[in-house]
Amino acid sequence: MTDLLEKAVAAVRQMSADDQDAIAQAMLSMAKIADSLEIEPEHVAAVMASLEQADRGAFVEGEASTIIARAFACVASAQPSISAFVTHPASNRDRGRCGERHER
Repeated sequence: MTDLLEKAVAAVRQMSADDQDAIAQAMLSMAKIADSLEIEPEHVAAVMASLEQADRGAFVEGEASTIIARAFACVASAQPSISAFVTHPASNRDRGRCGERHER
């Protein structure tokens, strides 16, 4: 086992049993040892929409920290969610905070 993996396992040991199981399942899935993770029925639509966006190449442009901060600001202010930013990259160029359009 590498030093990095040993550090990760030590950190996971400090977590709750549920969190440990979730991380173990993810590790086994990545190693192709376990069955695929099951998606909760209420999340299937969102996962399918995300896969369709990925197939279209609809990714967010910009620095990750800026995009994440903007998304959290939108949630905190009850504005549109991150989905307002997950469109074709060219359409994001004129978007400001929380996805509203701005003229250049």
